Amino acid sequence: MICLFQADFATSAVDFLHRVGRTARAGQFGLVTSLYTESNRDLVAAVCQAGDIGQPVESAFSRKRSFRNKLKKRAALDKVRDLSTA
Repeated sequence: MICLFQADFATSAVDFLHRVGRTARAGQFGLVTSLYTESNRDLVAAVCQAGDIGQPVESAFSRKRSFRNKLKKRAALDKVRDLSTA
């Protein structure tokens, strides 16, 4: 088993999957431990949620934009929806 300690959380699916993808190759198991700060809390929650419901981790990210931009876009869409139902 390969273990990975990630001291800086990724901001895109490409970076995240590239880093953690090194842990499990050729059918082997791997273990990833990621350190994060309060500023990464939403990203960590999204990654954990994707794992909990069996979705691919990349669904928590955008391949072209950073996660924070995805959160901003999602918040703007939610605001528009709230205004349209009011």
